[in-house]
Amino acid sequence: VRVNGVRPAVYLYEADLKQVLQIVRRPRFLQHIKDDTGSNAGAANDVSAVIVELLLEHGRLRYDQITRAVVARQQQHDSTAAEQNGVNQDTAVDYTEAVRWSFVQLLQEHYVERAPPCNLPPPQFVSAVVSRVKKAAPKPGSAEYADAQSKAMQQLQHKTYEEQRFKAPRELVAGAGLDDDSILAPAANGAAAAADGKPASRKRKKMVGGLSEETAAAAAATAAAEAAAANAAVAKQAAALANKRGKTGKGSSSKAAATAGEGIGESISPVKIEADAGSGPSAAAAAAAGSSKGNLAPGAGGEDPPSASELLWRVNPDEFNRRFRNKVMVDLVADKLGSDAGTVLAAMLSHGRRFETDVKGDIGIAMGVQEVISALKAGQDAGRLPHLSPGANVDALVKALTVDGLGCVQEGPPGLTGATFQVDMSVILSKAKQLQLHAVLRDKFGIHGLRIFNVLWVRGHLEQKQVADTVMQPHKEIRELLYRMFKAGYIQMQDIPRTSDRAPSRSFYTFSVDLSSAYKRLAGDLYQAAGKLHARLTFEMAQHAELVELVESARAAGALNFNMTDSQRKALERLQRVTTALETSMLRLDNMIALFNEY
Repeated sequence: VRVNGVRPAVYLYEADLKQVLQIVRRPRFLQHIKDDTGSNAGAANDVSAVIVELLLEHGRLRYDQITRAVVARQQQHDSTAAEQNGVNQDTAVDYTEAVRWSFVQLLQEHYVERAPPCNLPPPQFVSAVVSRVKKAAPKPGSAEYADAQSKAMQQLQHKTYEEQRFKAPRELVAGAGLDDDSILAPAANGAAAAADGKPASRKRKKMVGGLSEETAAAAAATAAAEAAAANAAVAKQAAALANKRGKTGKGSSSKAAATAGEGIGESISPVKIEADAGSGPSAAAAAAAGSSKGNLAPGAGGEDPPSASELLWRVNPDEFNRRFRNKVMVDLVADKLGSDAGTVLAAMLSHGRRFETDVKGDIGIAMGVQEVISALKAGQDAGRLPHLSPGANVDALVKALTVDGLGCVQEGPPGLTGATFQVDMSVILSKAKQLQLHAVLRDKFGIHGLRIFNVLWVRGHLEQKQVADTVMQPHKEIRELLYRMFKAGYIQMQDIPRTSDRAPSRSFYTFSVDLSSAYKRLAGDLYQAAGKLHARLTFEMAQHAELVELVESARAAGALNFNMTDSQRKALERLQRVTTALETSMLRLDNMIALFNEY
């Protein structure tokens, strides 16, 4: 983050905890890519997995770097397989087209995205508390108005990036039969039309941050004028104040006023938007959006739009987490209402996925029955959704989801074609959390501990004797369980004094349950368990470092059979069992970690 002010600009850095916590989930990303692209023809399955693996390993890469690395790795894999099978490989397979096709597919499915440019300002903090007191709009020419215009320009840059986040340059989609606006960059459309000598279509106006070019230019000019007016007003006020207080003459007053005006102007950090008179509205719009060649939009002066090799690409973890979240909800509904109901819910979630802006969304988009049928057919044609049972009716299944006590689907506002339905994702995820929490409590404290938790959750504050009578267990056993659960952080205790001195002997204590606190405690326990598993895995690999190095060197040399002693062979078999068990446990823990941390 670049911090500007009166002093020289400095850069501050902070750890991105969200990306750090995604590291343990990377094996699931690769496995999901292999499963999701398994129906594609040729070697696209392996190529897509290699692209994602390279981006996860390096962070951000250009398209030419991705192509070279994937082609080299695939050709090396082919040559190694040919040597092991005793086949002479005369010519190497060219994977360039497979890389291009797989990359476009990953971009179309939102698995890969454009990396944000380095000059993109950090997102603004939006308070969730709605103020009841309405503030008056800032007056034009004031410092508050200039600050508001500056924030508006920053939001314009973010909106421009969001619009081009999953857009592909025309050079990648040429000849692939993908001319949809959802994948084709609008800047490339305009550039190609200008190169052909044809005017751009009126239906596709040049957009800058969601605004037309003329509107963006007008906004930029207005912002520049208002910023200049604000600076002039501040300088005028400073000059008047200096003339009023100054007693050393006209020259000293003018100098003091100018100095004061400069200092105040620096502290306000006004908006400065420069646009040449001969550059036209395109330059003003590009300056307003803060774009440049290779970042967001085509620059001023007729510059070409950025190519695929000039852009940086990265993995979009939100899309993976969104699909993992959808799978959890589908499995829960399928276990309760049947596989057909789960398939219909999967179609609704798949159709609304492209309209979601945040993984932590609560309510899905409103859909009619015909939209659900179309989404179901599209998923079945792509091989991602199974076919319904014979005689199953989509309309009846949607209504069954609506009237079910789980409340996973609710009726939305009436649409043009009739009733609409929305998926209530918060209700389904809340139910999934409760089931996981109950399973953990049963494993840690037994069936009686789970009964105590449910009693306190339903009835609220209870004393030890009341809990024991309700659960119908001995008081001594209930007291031990209550203290163990309280120490673990899954239940809470409230002291109610009978006297003002709050003496323990003259107070009685009640126990209760707070679900949010229990969820946070369980999330912390899951992270602690994952950390212990990772530490154990690191220890085991360090203990057998020489053996691991021996195996890796033999694999790199292509030797299938190499000499090992009996002790080394036994140690290798034990290491394989231990590492497999630890890695499997970490992946299972990650499912619960993602659920209790809202992905």
